[in-house]
Amino acid sequence: MTVSSDVREALEISVCAAALAGRRSQALESFPVFKAWDLLAPRDALGAIGMALALHQQGEEDQAFALLDSVDDNQIRGGIAAELKQDFFPDKMGRDTGLLAGPASLRGV
Repeated sequence: MTVSSDVREALEISVCAAALAGRRSQALESFPVFKAWDLLAPRDALGAIGMALALHQQGEEDQAFALLDSVDDNQIRGGIAAELKQDFFPDKMGRDTGLLAGPASLRGV
């Protein structure tokens, strides 16, 4: 896909604004911004990560997991997507989330 430098720059600024808004818990419809990034840079997992976080915030857990799960580890930022999948969906990743799994566990005592 070929886009003008002005369009790419505007999209880069929009992605930054969406990420900052999310970090500050501000309401912003960021899904379309990250969808556009995904179309512009399909080898970069940032688009899928942003869309998944937006879906997660809206309560669309299954769709968010599916998006993160679709990211190839070899993509740019693929490792970040894998970490988010572990953090947000430990039950789907087979991790024990019970009280005995925490650092204050008395397991083995």
